[in-house]
Amino acid sequence: MSHKCNLNKILTYCCCIIDEKNIYFPIPKNMNSAVRKSFKKYSPNSKEINEKQYFDIQNKNEYFSFGIIRNPYKRLISFYKNLLRDDYPEWNTNIMKEILKKLNKTYNDNEKISFEDLVSYLEISDDNEVNYHLCSQYKFLENKHYDFLAVMENQDDINYIMNKTGFTFKKINVSKSD
Repeated sequence: MSHKCNLNKILTYCCCIIDEKNIYFPIPKNMNSAVRKSFKKYSPNSKEINEKQYFDIQNKNEYFSFGIIRNPYKRLISFYKNLLRDDYPEWNTNIMKEILKKLNKTYNDNEKISFEDLVSYLEISDDNEVNYHLCSQYKFLENKHYDFLAVMENQDDINYIMNKTGFTFKKINVSKSD
């Protein structure tokens, strides 16, 4: 399963994570795991809600709503590095096969795809064809109300979110994907 970026389907399942006072809009490869872990740790009653549920509560002022964006190049490099890791071999293999098929190339079990192949794939694909981890960030931001949109590479932005939510995120290593 490649988890194509059918945003309507994805948002029907999970548009945001909510607790008593915060709404978080997740974007893959943008500290998503760290923020989700913080919700579980500091707000065990938090839950994922879908887009319809979000629209029912979006105008209530009692929530601090936030999202995190990332330099698109660093996000792409992070995706590529994860693709080359062996943590999820079946998932990675399926993604690599999909990319190479689109490029009219043959997958070889002994080889990893090149970064150039990944970029070429994105150049000829639209957001509805790619894995949702590669989907443009703006797609996750449409039709949402944010009190604060942080830039992942800006530690002051992340500190602001931690102060507002009362959460502590694992230290970010922004140079990790450089």
